[in-house]
Amino acid sequence: MTVQYDQHFMINKEVLKYIGNLTKKKDKVLEIGAGHGELTQFLNGKITSLEIDQDLFKLLKAKIKNVNFINTNALKYNLNNFDIILGNLPYYICESLFNKLIKTKFKQGIFMIPRNFIEKGVLNYVIKDFFNIEILKEINKEDFLPLPKTESVLIKITPKEPTAFGLIYLQNTKKLKNAIEYALTKKGYTQKQAKEKMPNLKFLNKKCFELNFEEWLQVIGFSRTIILQK
Repeated sequence: MTVQYDQHFMINKEVLKYIGNLTKKKDKVLEIGAGHGELTQFLNGKITSLEIDQDLFKLLKAKIKNVNFINTNALKYNLNNFDIILGNLPYYICESLFNKLIKTKFKQGIFMIPRNFIEKGVLNYVIKDFFNIEILKEINKEDFLPLPKTESVLIKITPKEPTAFGLIYLQNTKKLKNAIEYALTKKGYTQKQAKEKMPNLKFLNKKCFELNFEEWLQVIGFSRTIILQK
């Protein structure tokens, strides 16, 4: 089997059926990465399914009916206004996709992801700030073909109102001090109060996308004190 785009196809039908049963006929469903249709065939609802691989896309169109297959990259597609977004996500797309999902309007996400993705890095904090996360199942490596290097988990995410930290993170191109002021005013502080609450950080003039992990941890610590005070 030729593998492109770091694909590892789910072959455990019990897991696939379990995920399929989480979708209902009334749902507007978006599947990211249809593969060979392993999961697609078990989904309910009005289904739009994205597949970046052109050869797989052609096979899917011929194999499965009543599904709107689109040959595109999910990172370039409008993900808004679906009831459920789901998929078996390769590691390389996880960070970019979740950065997109925090700006997307949808009701629920169901994803198979490498376990270590949600256990490290700034995005680990970001995801928890924007979504309620529930681990539905532990997924064994043997449930995929070809065998991945890490174990996976099946998670359900539900969007929630972000804290001050989440609002700061969204202001990616702003200087940190401006992003903090914006976030605090969104959380009910006046501009005067926001300036008074400004933390004494040495990197306030850095743009948010320039912050390293240790600096983000200090921003997270500050935003938690704001939550406790307001």
